[in-house]
Amino acid sequence: MAKYIKGLYRGLRKAAPSEEGYKLAKKVLLYYARRGYIVAPVRQDPGLSSRPDLVTLPVDKSTWRPIYSKAIAVEVESCNEVETHPEQVAHNWVKESVKDFAEVHTWTWDACLNKLKQIYEKANVDKAKVKIFSTKPPVEKPAKRQTAQRQPLKPLELSPKTPLKGSIVKHVETVREALQEIEKEKPAETPIVESREKREASCSGGSVEFKLSDGRVVCVQKDLAGVLRVFAERGYRVEVSKSRIVVYDDRGEEVFSSNFLNNK
Repeated sequence: MAKYIKGLYRGLRKAAPSEEGYKLAKKVLLYYARRGYIVAPVRQDPGLSSRPDLVTLPVDKSTWRPIYSKAIAVEVESCNEVETHPEQVAHNWVKESVKDFAEVHTWTWDACLNKLKQIYEKANVDKAKVKIFSTKPPVEKPAKRQTAQRQPLKPLELSPKTPLKGSIVKHVETVREALQEIEKEKPAETPIVESREKREASCSGGSVEFKLSDGRVVCVQKDLAGVLRVFAERGYRVEVSKSRIVVYDDRGEEVFSSNFLNNK
């Protein structure tokens, strides 16, 4: 009975030192292991005669013992080796260390199989003993996409010419909330002093006067007057259109509107 210890691929890197050869050797090892063979990389040593890359043996299913008489020598040849060293590929089929094996199997990638076949057909070897195989390269898993972390939302900041659009142009209270930060930084306003008689005679019911961009004066709710004053101070044009009071930016686009009480 065979038992793998310290990793299935232990020692494989020495038998196939290049990255391409190592990937191919792993696929070949798994090919035999999945079919019930014992597979092991061969110890490679510069002081020893050339040896095969792997050795694989079938197993007697009734006794679970290796069948040594059917041992196979396995050679792993990368595309680079097949293309640049064809003489060494052919030599591996007849070298001294493989003579006692029942078969010699040589593996390469599918892309290099035709070149390997050319070497195989020209070589003077026992075709019943020496056999060639190929496999597809492993599919590389795509790199995981790094999801950009969402940046925390910054507080709304309005420049003197920032147009307000969407639902914010229809609701006074929303506009007031958006302008809170501006109001905090703005110096205290000096109220416009007007005659008591004029104010009392003009507006009532909690409304106050507001001067439009064309010089006319209208009566609006106190909260609305505060919002319109912020727009006016930042260069927006405030006008009356029918029963509405409308704010325009410097491009003539409507950025705010609201109903008003009455005009003078």
